[in-house]
Amino acid sequence: MPATADAALLACDAVVVGSWRRGQKRWGSLRREAEFVISFELRERPGRRMTGTIVTCPSAYVVDGDTLRCGPERLRLLGIDAPEIERCPRWRVCAPGDGQASKQSLVAGMRLGPIRYQPITRDRYGRQVAVVWAGRVNLSCWQLQRAQAIYKPHWDNGRLIARACR
Repeated sequence: MPATADAALLACDAVVVGSWRRGQKRWGSLRREAEFVISFELRERPGRRMTGTIVTCPSAYVVDGDTLRCGPERLRLLGIDAPEIERCPRWRVCAPGDGQASKQSLVAGMRLGPIRYQPITRDRYGRQVAVVWAGRVNLSCWQLQRAQAIYKPHWDNGRLIARACR
């Protein structure tokens, strides 16, 4: 298995071109399928840290102010907590603010370029906690700069967000 997502995509390009010549599917759809396969293959496995891998997300959409979905993978933005869209559960202390406005801010940020993410860990709900970029913009920093989320230092593994958002 190739060491990086880029190397794996290069390997897949040869397979995709071969399939395209046979007329099975268009190039773009096969490339997207290859990217999804690679993102699944490079998923964090127990006991294996994936902090150096950058994964491309060809079809991401926003769930709330700090969570995205990339295909079947749920991504939680590293180091931030955004307001809840629905009301806050009694057992939890939630970030203050308007959940819908926070979600719309993240939607706007995702329009800045292609979505890529660097997996860090998994949270207790099974979501992939990751540093996520839209083009060259770190989406955790985007939300913090627009006051649509609060910084949580104890959720910021390696202070990656603190350093990136200076």
